[in-house]
Amino acid sequence: MVRATLATTAPFSSTTTPPFAHCQWEITRLVWKHHGQTLSNPIGAAPQAGSGLSASSASKRSAVVKVVDPGHLYILRELDGSQFNEPVYLTFVKRKGPNYPGNEDAYAGTTLQEVLRACCERLRYVGKQGEILNQPENEANTTALGHLREAILALEVRAAKRHGRDSSTLTLDEAEFGKTCTKCNHVGCEGGCH
Repeated sequence: MVRATLATTAPFSSTTTPPFAHCQWEITRLVWKHHGQTLSNPIGAAPQAGSGLSASSASKRSAVVKVVDPGHLYILRELDGSQFNEPVYLTFVKRKGPNYPGNEDAYAGTTLQEVLRACCERLRYVGKQGEILNQPENEANTTALGHLREAILALEVRAAKRHGRDSSTLTLDEAEFGKTCTKCNHVGCEGGCH
């Protein structure tokens, strides 16, 4: 488990969910828990030598993406924002229980598939802007869109297998545009997941 030690520049109420959504926060340090040992590191720093932890790709990119709770909570840089350069929070659902080893707490969030679906829509939007500007079709956008759709399909197939559902006929379009379950946010699930 990783806990963030936070210092606020604005007051917050303990009833605000999540508390960082309406406040300006300065994240100063991460506390790593590994095999019962607590290791403190500045955000973005590689774990201490001999700790048994390896630097994640996110740590290597710490100038852009800040990892607050690995696998679940990230801070992204905002462009053209307010004078305060407010962070953008990307929060993935975090559940606890026997199927979620290492998670000591839980909170609401989205799934990787939903984020990838939004990225697909963003690429289509940017492509339409290019058409309006009479720019030739960007092959990189087309390639990226194809890879994102394949990633969504792979993740939906993984989820279907995990929940014992047949995924052999799932298509790219169904994975991206199909109706999703209100409990698990996966395509093809009708609420029998939890």
